[in-house]
Amino acid sequence: MNLLLDDEKVRRFLSNVCAQVRAKDLHSEIRAELTGHIEDLVERAEAKGMSREEAIAQAISQMGNPAEIGRDLHKAHRPQIEWGMLAIIGVLTALGLFAMFALDSAQLQNRGMRTIGISFMMTQLKFILIGLLAAAGVWFLDYRKLQRFSVLLFVGTVFLLLFTTSQRNSLINGSLYFLNIGEFSFNAVNFSLYGFLIAAAGMNFAKIRSLPELLFRIGLCGFLPLFIYFQMNSYMPALIYTIGFASLLYYTRRKWWPAAVFIAPVAVAGLFLIAQKPHLYNRLISISSNSGKDNNYQTMNSIEAIQSGGWFGKGFGVWNNTLPAIYSEAILPYLMYAFGWIMGIIIITLALIFITRLAQIIKRIEDSYGRSIVFVISVLITIQFLWTILMSIGLVPYTSISLPFISFGGSQLLLHYVSFGLVLSVYKRIHMIPKLSTG
Repeated sequence: MNLLLDDEKVRRFLSNVCAQVRAKDLHSEIRAELTGHIEDLVERAEAKGMSREEAIAQAISQMGNPAEIGRDLHKAHRPQIEWGMLAIIGVLTALGLFAMFALDSAQLQNRGMRTIGISFMMTQLKFILIGLLAAAGVWFLDYRKLQRFSVLLFVGTVFLLLFTTSQRNSLINGSLYFLNIGEFSFNAVNFSLYGFLIAAAGMNFAKIRSLPELLFRIGLCGFLPLFIYFQMNSYMPALIYTIGFASLLYYTRRKWWPAAVFIAPVAVAGLFLIAQKPHLYNRLISISSNSGKDNNYQTMNSIEAIQSGGWFGKGFGVWNNTLPAIYSEAILPYLMYAFGWIMGIIIITLALIFITRLAQIIKRIEDSYGRSIVFVISVLITIQFLWTILMSIGLVPYTSISLPFISFGGSQLLLHYVSFGLVLSVYKRIHMIPKLSTG
């Protein structure tokens, strides 16, 4: 094989083929495969009595036009775009803009009522444009380069939370954990969920063979973020991270016990916390009662708004003073109040299609790191969709989780766009990564 590569005609043929293929990572694999085919043809020709030089010349001729071969290989390995996912995100974004326009109109028509007093639609549009630009930038990057910075991303996220805890001076949407950068504020806790889980996706849990090393990484990557969340009284992010990290452990290891090792002490700590926090205990008791609903003030108003909306709603421009955070976590009840149960069915259907599409994307990704990234993002988005829907009807506690791509919000919206820019960056390279590197 090495002697064959020494031949100038073979090297020129391979170079002409690879010149047509933009996925440079595949060049070595393409060269090896084509060289194998040429070698087979040369051996057959030599067996018939041809000289080595004549056999090589005939083999290259039989292979065909190198430019055409290269173009065909480029078509097979060119960047992929997940148009279905883009279409769903586009529809959800359009629904979000429509919801903000409806809220703006409701404010204008109900000036005497307690409204918010800002332009939801224009602010939302500004963050959508910024988010799209950020997502496009991430799409052009090679996500594989992010893996080498996984430890740095994890450590940086830890320090971000610690710094945010020391700077608790800005109350936004009921949360103290916002950081201000000029006129822009972002929720550091929400960011940390993505930072920690994407960092964990790059820690190669699937390849760890030593039990002490595995337990050490579970302790560091699993329990340290939870300890910080508990110190910040951020119980919902702690629950989301527990689900996300345990799911990642099970998905990468393909065994239940690493996830169980992580979940067991967390469950004990959670029960102890509930016992020490009467308001948490009462919320859970109300949900597990015969009514099966969270009977606090926010949930009762949400359910009442949904029930009063009927099939076709109260109409465009209607306002509802009873809904908490009508523009963010209560956006689904508001839309069903204003436009009826039909709107709710549309949104829930889109959410289910979105989640199903993510599952299909994961199955198509061969690279283990890229698959883990898409998996943890999928878990985070799935939790947000399902929790928002369930809390609107009182089946889970009411908390500050908003509907992805639809609810009003700057930093959260940017996180969604950037994370799906990363998902699409992974999908872009499903046919561009050598099989030997997929893990």
